[in-house]
Amino acid sequence: MAKLININGQKKGKKTPYADSDSVGNLCKYVLGEDEKHSKNEILEIGAYGVDDHGTTQKMVEQMKIVQNAYRIESRGGRRMAHMCLSVTEEEFGSLGCNDKLLGEYFSDCVRDIYDMGHQVVYGLHLNQKDEGDDAHAFAHVHMAVNSINFTNGRKFHLTKKEFVNEENVMRQKIEGYQVQSPVIFQNADVYRRVNA
Repeated sequence: MAKLININGQKKGKKTPYADSDSVGNLCKYVLGEDEKHSKNEILEIGAYGVDDHGTTQKMVEQMKIVQNAYRIESRGGRRMAHMCLSVTEEEFGSLGCNDKLLGEYFSDCVRDIYDMGHQVVYGLHLNQKDEGDDAHAFAHVHMAVNSINFTNGRKFHLTKKEFVNEENVMRQKIEGYQVQSPVIFQNADVYRRVNA
């Protein structure tokens, strides 16, 4: 089942994660695969809502900071960004016919929900492959760098536990709309990843 994860991290002592100005750019670079932790062939698709995704990463970061500064982030303090991840299983990838395009459309649709709440989002669709002996397991997930400041009212991004579970359920239900009539059997998802990696 599709799983939504809040990766904001725990407070370490008195330090709040993603609270400094550099964290905006650092998180966006991570999400877009522009850091040393990722290779470019891991990133299937990138995009954004609320910022110009046809410009540079720096331009997207500047546009997020404009919203943050408009609502006085410096004097308010706290978290500047939220980091979320939505993943799908191999079975779900197979139910999409192992179709990269459908996978990208599904993830983009889910990211759009966060934007519709009033938050700019930069996202990257990541594909990884873990080799475990003769058995390779493919999986796909989308990382989201979410501006913590709502561009319509200046409020901070926050979902209660109930709201978070509801959002995850909505995203799980959405995948049904993208499933194909003749899904690829589970084993073919591995074959697809090996051939197209």
